[in-house]
Amino acid sequence: MVFRCSVLLLLFWASVCFCQDTIRGTYSYTYGDKESLVEARQTCKDLAIREAIESYYVFVESSTSVENFQTKEDMIQSIAAGYLKDIRVVEQTEEGRTITMAVEANVMPEEVKQLVEKLVRSKEDEPILTGEDSSDVQETSVDKTSSFLVALSEYEKRTNSAEALWGEKKFDGALNRMEEMQQFLDRYKPSQENHYQWLMYQSIRARSSLQQDLLRVEYFESQGKRIRARANMNLVLRRADELRSHLAKLEKLQNLTPKQETIRKAWVARCRRTLDRVKKKAITHGRR
Repeated sequence: MVFRCSVLLLLFWASVCFCQDTIRGTYSYTYGDKESLVEARQTCKDLAIREAIESYYVFVESSTSVENFQTKEDMIQSIAAGYLKDIRVVEQTEEGRTITMAVEANVMPEEVKQLVEKLVRSKEDEPILTGEDSSDVQETSVDKTSSFLVALSEYEKRTNSAEALWGEKKFDGALNRMEEMQQFLDRYKPSQENHYQWLMYQSIRARSSLQQDLLRVEYFESQGKRIRARANMNLVLRRADELRSHLAKLEKLQNLTPKQETIRKAWVARCRRTLDRVKKKAITHGRR
């Protein structure tokens, strides 16, 4: 009888273990002058855990239809806080101020799936924050056969709308609008053969991505999530370098028409203002 109970118990624990998945995430984090090594290691670990969650196939499949930034953030935070078991660091290297860490954890796939579905259902009845009533939103459609420069005029209107929401600290609405803008711009992606339009597109798209990452930094700061803010600040600085590279090429173009020159100057000025904003934010994070 004792032997039979022992066998049943072993079978039970085997089935429990079989239902678990092992997830793994790796992250490299470069810390600033105002962070201690202990803080940096914890930040790197937290971000490696996040990477493991975001790449977990059950999370990816369950959250595919979720487009709202805040909802996805809630999912990740909930999984990290209570659904990971036996979290362990399996690899760690440190070179200068850069820490690279790989972590593993066990997770129950059915629990993650149920959590994601629950959070999605809870958000379905909530209005998405846009900062403006949908009846007031006026979006001029641009025919797909229109040129990139015509589409750019409509894109500029949407940029002003998104930046207004950002200024009001309506982060979720601003981010949603920026993502819509980027999708809109991509529909009118010019040919690389048109060097002027291609460099304009590359610069404006780089600025759009930079703005989204910078907005996330300010959002996390407003929520008191300094680890996430610091992590996104690293991405902001890399994006800023990309934008500077595109601008350098764009500004070297010669023999432009007066109209092309006017458009270039206007957007280069916008990009420079965004880079100035990044510079000021970097100083608050102890970066140069």
